[in-house]
Amino acid sequence: PGKIHFTWYSDTYTPPWYRGKNLITSGVPVTIVAIPEFITGGTPLNPSDLMYTWIVDDRKVPVGAGSGRGKNSYTLALSSIQDVSYQVAVEIKDDENTFLIKKYIPIEALSPEILFYEKPPLDLVDRTTLTEETIYAGDSITVEAEPFYTSRKALEYITFLWSVNRRTVSGSNTNDRVFQLTTQE
Repeated sequence: PGKIHFTWYSDTYTPPWYRGKNLITSGVPVTIVAIPEFITGGTPLNPSDLMYTWIVDDRKVPVGAGSGRGKNSYTLALSSIQDVSYQVAVEIKDDENTFLIKKYIPIEALSPEILFYEKPPLDLVDRTTLTEETIYAGDSITVEAEPFYTSRKALEYITFLWSVNRRTVSGSNTNDRVFQLTTQE
């Protein structure tokens, strides 16, 4: 008797103050880790001694390309096409080539999104998403754009073009995620 626990990691961006997990996005590789838990004769089997065969959408990954002895993690290169899902499985065998277990994990890629936050004056960690904000004459607001779940590599190529009332703001820094709007009295 035994079981497999799965965990995964995707190198997508979330703000440092975000408490959730970096979700999977199209075009960004995801690393899946199988953590086996097998006990024979009262002794746990060493995960590095087991043979792992990774299977993606019913196609086995060859030994050397991800499958093999002690290969309990696999990095899947996701398609850049939006809303594509994958069915990833791992088969585990022991030293005698005895089949121990096979388990599936669905991998679903989401679309990246940009959320807007009002940046508090003291730059507090607690932020609330802006959905709609009314600014009265003479008031100001500092808005911060956060590109959730985009590739970390793509961050350096993202430009921010701010607009107010559907008019592009001239002179703003295209690398700046923060925009301060001050209205006239």
